[in-house]
Amino acid sequence: MKIILLTHSREFSRKHNTGKLVTQVLGQQAIVIEWQRTQPSEALLSLIAAGRVALLFPSSAEQISINLAEIKPEEQPLLEKVDHVIIIDSTWQEARKIMNQSPYLQHLQRFMFTPKQPSIYHLRRNQVEEGLCTAECAAQLLIQLGHGKQGQEIMTALITLLAQH
Repeated sequence: MKIILLTHSREFSRKHNTGKLVTQVLGQQAIVIEWQRTQPSEALLSLIAAGRVALLFPSSAEQISINLAEIKPEEQPLLEKVDHVIIIDSTWQEARKIMNQSPYLQHLQRFMFTPKQPSIYHLRRNQVEEGLCTAECAAQLLIQLGHGKQGQEIMTALITLLAQH
């Protein structure tokens, strides 16, 4: 499984961007694609067209999503079909804007989970209640999908980053 970080352009210059930790730990298992409103990435659109991409993003009641903490037997074939998961790498405010302005994301299979504990990330203001940073999302995704070692490595890198500030 590869993680696609759909990254807002501002994240590349942010000192405390945790998407960088994901790419450091996962190497080629993580793909960074810069989000552009008017010119979506052709590589990303091709992956989506192949039908093997899901989006990790909170869902509303009317949206169908797979809760990774409570996978039902009938959802297992959908999980097996997915080999790329998109995580939007931005602030929560920017992430909502990216979702609203990217029709190609709105119809993807959604994965979600309810965090078991609050975010440990405290380097940005105005965080969403129960919202996790990019690194925490990637770590939880990997842990939920049976890649616990990689998930723990990302969390260790995040804890190290936070200890420096």
